[in-house]
Amino acid sequence: MNYKDWIIRDPKICDGQPVIKGTQITLKAVLGHLALGDTIENIVKTYPGMTPEGVRAVIAFAASFADLELAGTLSPQLPTPNSRATSLDALSKKELETLTSTLGRGFMSIAVADIYTRQGLHLEAAKVYRNILKLEPDNAEAKMKLKDAEKKMNQDS
Repeated sequence: MNYKDWIIRDPKICDGQPVIKGTQITLKAVLGHLALGDTIENIVKTYPGMTPEGVRAVIAFAASFADLELAGTLSPQLPTPNSRATSLDALSKKELETLTSTLGRGFMSIAVADIYTRQGLHLEAAKVYRNILKLEPDNAEAKMKLKDAEKKMNQDS
């Protein structure tokens, strides 16, 4: 599936966040439902104008970015920040800002890190908190939660 046929960014729609074409349904909202275990059918019922293909396009979009973390390479669909970057941890503040403007803030939010924490994925949560702190060094909540995630990582090992 080519997610580019389904997903658009327009500064006049939802402040430029990626949305399903022809709707104001943000990718962040759909990914949030999926992260919480919602079914495609329920998401379609929740959002008028959403189709199963639209949800699959969101999944395809998200999967295209998995290359960053899983394969350690940049996906061809991504804006190419810097060829030296091999994972989210290696991205500079400028590169993180580029990705955040492309994906929307949702992929790197405290809410996402909290989901990782609830799933026992403390290392992943810590990565998100560190990236938030690259962009917002004074974010007290991210600092506190990073400290907690690191403590839990040490307990897990």
